[in-house]
Formats: sequence, structure tokens, C-alpha cells
Amino acid sequence: VYCASLTTPGSSARDPALEITGNLLPLANLLEAAPEFPDRHLVFLSSGGTVYGDSGGGATESILPRPRSYYGAAKVAAEAFLHACAANTAWRVTILRPSNPYGPGQASGKAFAVVPTLFDRAIDGGAFPVWGDGSATRDYCYVDDLVSAVLATLATESEADRYRVFNVSSGEAVSVVELLRLCEQASGRTIAADFLPARSVDVAHVSPSHVALSTATGWRPSVPLAEGLARTWQWMNAVR
Repeated sequence: VYCASLTTPGSSARDPALEITGNLLPLANLLEAAPEFPDRHLVFLSSGGTVYGDSGGGATESILPRPRSYYGAAKVAAEAFLHACAANTAWRVTILRPSNPYGPGQASGKAFAVVPTLFDRAIDGGAFPVWGDGSATRDYCYVDDLVSAVLATLATESEADRYRVFNVSSGEAVSVVELLRLCEQASGRTIAADFLPARSVDVAHVSPSHVALSTATGWRPSVPLAEGLARTWQWMNAVR
């Protein structure tokens, strides 16, 4: 299961070369070794939140990727490398495109990891930056559901499936402002919002469909957003 990644959408926006040196080059090094290790099934975590671009609302796997960020473009490039690997080696590849993962264990970072960052602002009283008017919608996938999706794809692999692509999502998209309010409810604290100009790399709606994954493997998301946020808040308080 390949989860390695050095960048965030924000970091490579300032330095696109990071996607090449930090993400694509290490993946290429792995693929160079692929012929020495036959009969492998590689599950690669791509990005359902960035590869579809403006077509992200209800996106299915058949939609042509149109990323608006260098981060998303590198994910698409990685998927293409892995398709070539499956076509030229004995490896089988499953691409999983998760929506925004969140949950216990996720650390907050600059311009990244929105849920723990919101809870940090609930703790320290600082303002949370909202780019645009806060109406942009995103799907948030709880970490346990993402792990179960990985396990489901491993359990349903077959020799006939040389290359598969699946979205992983909760099916419960909310706006940034709605997410802020849900985090207030989970924490029992007020979170201030600092509204800033919209960014060109952000899309209006990201809610990829998980129907294909459910049909192929029987997987279903099991943790509603409100419950996942409550679990995350409890964990953050436990480790403080």
C-alpha cells in the first residue's frame, strides 16, 4: 500500500518541482525495481479531492481528470506511471482516490489538514482562514473508512483486474462554513472565521462518488461526519 507523499497542495503551488523530486521520482525508483518482484498487487492512494478539478462534484472514475493544482497534476501523473507498470510487468495496481481524509492521528499543518486545524483554533481561540465565502463543499472521509476501503480492495483482487481506479468518499459533502459549525458542535467551543480572497487552485465542489467501489467490493462508509468529528476531538484532547 503506497501512501508516501512529501507535498501538500499549498507547498507545491509555490514550488512545482517538489512534485517531481519529492513524489514522482521516488515512485519511479520503486517501479524500476518492479520486475525483480513479480506478482505484486500495489494499492496507491491518489486524491479524489484534487484530480477532478472543476468536475469534482459527484465525479465518477470515468471523468477525465482536470487538476487545477500541481499537487493534483502529480497524482494524475503517478496514476499514469502505475498504469504503464501494470501494462508492462506482472504487477496489478489499484488506484484509490480518497476525498479529504481526517480522524485521530492527523496533525494540523499550514494550509493543510482542515479538521485538526479547526480544532486547534477551537483550543487556542485563533481565527480559522476561510478562502472565499465559505460555500465551497468538500467530502470528508473518516480514517477508519479509508482503511477499510484499502482492505476491501485487497480482499477482492483478481488476476483479471490488472488496473483499477476507485473513489473513496463518505457521500456526505458539506461547505467550509458548515464544517466549521460542526466542529464547534463537536468541541463545544466557538471558532472564529477570517474570510480571505478566494484562491485559483480551489474548486467549488469536491464530492467524488463511491458507487463503483461499493459495487465492486461491497464497501460502504460507516462513520458519519458528526461522529467522526466527535471522535477526533476526543482524541485531540486525550493527547494534549
